[in-house]
Amino acid sequence: MLAVRKCGGDPSTEYLSDGITESIINSLSQLPKFSVRSFSSVQHLKKRGRRPEEAGRDLKVRAVLTAAL
Repeated sequence: MLAVRKCGGDPSTEYLSDGITESIINSLSQLPKFSVRSFSSVQHLKKRGRRPEEAGRDLKVRAVLTAAL
């Protein structure tokens, strides 16, 4: 799960998008036989502005989930 992107210019949505991202990561990590990268790893890539394809390679995952707020 990559960080939920905020589409508006309102800075307060940053906190909301981070909270949603962390919640989804925590929920997905509860699934058996399902490996999910940590929130801190996702945040690191968010700050670097990586495209989903690049982020997937960096995280060594087979699938990437993206979302926008």
